[in-house]
Amino acid sequence: MYLFKILLLCILLCASQANAMELPAGSITSARIIDVENGKVLHAGNTDVLLNPGSTLKTLTFYLALKKLGKAFQYKTQMLTDANNLYIKFSGDPTLTLQNLDNMFSLLPKKNKFLAVYLDGDIFSEEPYAPGTSVDNLKFSYAAPISAFSIDQNYVIFNKVEGADFAYMPLNQPSFLKLKNNAMHSEDALCPLELFATGVNEYNLTGCYGATDIPQKLQIAVTDPKKYAYDVVQALLKKHNIVVSKVAFDKVPASAVSAVEHNSEPLPSLLRKVMYYSDNHISDSLVRLMTYKRFKKPASWFLVQEFLKESLQELGFDPEKIQVVDGSGLSKKNFVTVEFMTTLLAVIHKDPEMRTHYYAATPTLAEVFNNANWEGRLNAKTGTLDHVFALTGFVMGQDGKVYAFSFNTNNFLGSPKFVKSSYEVVLKNILNSK
Repeated sequence: MYLFKILLLCILLCASQANAMELPAGSITSARIIDVENGKVLHAGNTDVLLNPGSTLKTLTFYLALKKLGKAFQYKTQMLTDANNLYIKFSGDPTLTLQNLDNMFSLLPKKNKFLAVYLDGDIFSEEPYAPGTSVDNLKFSYAAPISAFSIDQNYVIFNKVEGADFAYMPLNQPSFLKLKNNAMHSEDALCPLELFATGVNEYNLTGCYGATDIPQKLQIAVTDPKKYAYDVVQALLKKHNIVVSKVAFDKVPASAVSAVEHNSEPLPSLLRKVMYYSDNHISDSLVRLMTYKRFKKPASWFLVQEFLKESLQELGFDPEKIQVVDGSGLSKKNFVTVEFMTTLLAVIHKDPEMRTHYYAATPTLAEVFNNANWEGRLNAKTGTLDHVFALTGFVMGQDGKVYAFSFNTNNFLGSPKFVKSSYEVVLKNILNSK
């Protein structure tokens, strides 16, 4: 372990004294490794420094979802009726698809006639983004708006038309996100492709494309989920020959009874998408849903922060010294310490059922580090944002001992390749320890 400590020290020094070819001045790394059985700290450096954790924050979302919602939890989207009207109760289900809604309409009793259809998404406030979410990301699928009205994760895939020079068509028809293509062919490197929102669920693609850099698909976020849901429902009513006087937004009355329900996959399946595929939409939807259940009112992002503060207190941490504002780690306003992350991992490891779910949901990272011998001995969540690269999880030595670790580097420029290789050196030393 002496060699291991030297290697870990190298990470810390490389981050604080890096040259321009590696990590620039001002970069900082923190690291902590503990024995999960006895809590012994093997090494700690800069453990009290607050750094942005990126997607490693999803580890907290994983823990809270299992603790607060339970493994049997499923999102439930409902169609309800009363004497005159049809109500669609949206639950924020981040996996609900247009096809799911289509199937629900197919299951409605044919004898039912409705005067109006009302859409209810009252469980979340209409603020789509957590504080600190980068404006540059909002047009892309990985940062699609988080809303109770969630259909196909609130983004649309446009595929390049085969045989066309530069044209796109939406993968799912109908699509109610409009893309106007004004891009032109040019090899000018100073004329990049740009995507601009020009209106409600409308985009303009401008700039230049070369002979070899044409994207095969575009995954574009809707700008107004509520309007998108309205347009989808209007189209499905037409498809199923249901004629109504209006489609509007209102709460489901107590007198309405359930006619059709759609349930999501159980929570463990959702959490695998959170941890393995780093699904931001599911992560933030889960945190907003837990907030709604806690306060019994539409979950604003302010209330999300209050819920997360309570959760930090339950874990024994001062919420005034750690800042968490979302469930995905997309926000630049998230700041935690590696001490917090390793303490959270220790809590997960002590609960046999939660530990089992963690290992089932989290990648082994054998592929990330291109080392098949690490299969089953390294389970961790990566976290990447601009100038952020973090890694948090469990690693097992050859002696069978399990260690919780958290490495985090902020404020570097360029590729995280150097940071990743530094982490790999330390992990390799632990994996080979006897």
